[in-house]
Amino acid sequence: MVIRQLPSQGLSFQLWPTATTLVTLLDHHCCDPSNSPLSSTLLDQHRSLNILKLGSRTGLVGIAATTTLDANVMVTDLPHVITNLQFNAKANAAVLAANGGTIHVALLRWGEANDVNLIG
Repeated sequence: MVIRQLPSQGLSFQLWPTATTLVTLLDHHCCDPSNSPLSSTLLDQHRSLNILKLGSRTGLVGIAATTTLDANVMVTDLPHVITNLQFNAKANAAVLAANGGTIHVALLRWGEANDVNLIG
């Protein structure tokens, strides 16, 4: 996985330790799904898992969820972050395609009804 960080542009462009911890947990799920709370009825029935990630920053968690859970993930953030999110999604396109999940990047500003309507 390739994730571009731009620390000089602020917190929205950096990985947080919680993101890497969650990715480690997702990776553990991939290797042994019986130990995961994600092995719920939804996953047991082989339905696609749809995930909306709010405040996605670099997109690491969303990309990892796409690849490890075979999920359809929408990563969202503020306007100034979208370009880097799109970059990271495109940089990982081959990995995403090989694992069957999909990722979509969308603008989502808190309290903006138009943004919510656009993402559905």
